[in-house]
Amino acid sequence: MSPPATQRWPLDTKLFAIGLGAWALHVIERAFYEDSDLNVGRALMLFNGLKLYANEGRIALLIEAGIFFVVALGMYSQRRWALLMAFALMADIVLNHLLFVIANLSTPAELARVRTEAFEGPIVVALALYLWIRSKQLVFGWTDAT
Repeated sequence: MSPPATQRWPLDTKLFAIGLGAWALHVIERAFYEDSDLNVGRALMLFNGLKLYANEGRIALLIEAGIFFVVALGMYSQRRWALLMAFALMADIVLNHLLFVIANLSTPAELARVRTEAFEGPIVVALALYLWIRSKQLVFGWTDAT
């Protein structure tokens, strides 16, 4: 017997969607918040190991926030594509962290940021694994028995 088409998703996926929406709001805030200690502002965006500042960073942050918000709405409304997109986003974030750490490991001026990115690495890997565990059951119908 096949599962019903309107199967309810677990509560943790809804909470993840709410958290992703809150993160999108934080990214929007980060795009416009100017830190007086930095001459380029906090509009910093890491994209495939590269750093984007000022207007380029703001545009990239706003695009990223829009993507996070759309995925959060899709997950909250229980769309399968949104769960796959969330997993793809987390995989991209893991790769971005790894590329940045590898590219800037020998740069003394970036050592503090490299430490921060290296500390965040296991957290984003854990989130990506969580999304993989959820997506294999909800999207593909796979269980541990299959």
